[in-house]
Amino acid sequence: MSWRGTLTFNKYIQVAGRATRQALKEEERVKAERRGDITLKWQTWKNGKASAAVSWTPANRLAGLVRAGH
Repeated sequence: MSWRGTLTFNKYIQVAGRATRQALKEEERVKAERRGDITLKWQTWKNGKASAAVSWTPANRLAGLVRAGH
């Protein structure tokens, strides 16, 4: 049976990527994991002026949910 019978393509890629990263030596594994980090920045503009930039990372999001009591 092929992977298509049991996994979606995204899940297959996730599993294959995890297996590949785990097979790397420690230093290379850490570099590969850092490439997978997600960070977003945005700012709003009103009347031609920018607000302060807001950073978002998964860790910040989780911290916000904990503080909000969710």
